[in-house]
Amino acid sequence: MAFRYSVAKAFIILISSLPHMLLEIFAFCLWMVALDRFNKWIRYKISRKKQTNTKLFYEFKLILISYVKYVIPLIVIAAFTETYVADWISHILS
Repeated sequence: MAFRYSVAKAFIILISSLPHMLLEIFAFCLWMVALDRFNKWIRYKISRKKQTNTKLFYEFKLILISYVKYVIPLIVIAAFTETYVADWISHILS
């Protein structure tokens, strides 16, 4: 939509939103890695191909720990970059 009004303004918007976008995508990629590990644990439990001695509560606790330690801080940093860094970059490029 921004390209209809002005190509230069659209590129400024695109470039200023890159830091937020990259941080948020990275945070969700880390979350997917944690969920993939949990998914593998569930598949091993169902198929019994590999013995797993851990309990559901322990695996779920590992997921929550990784979410709190890595994903939430990255999402908070991405929110700050969306609010402050994007405006700063757009003012510099304008």
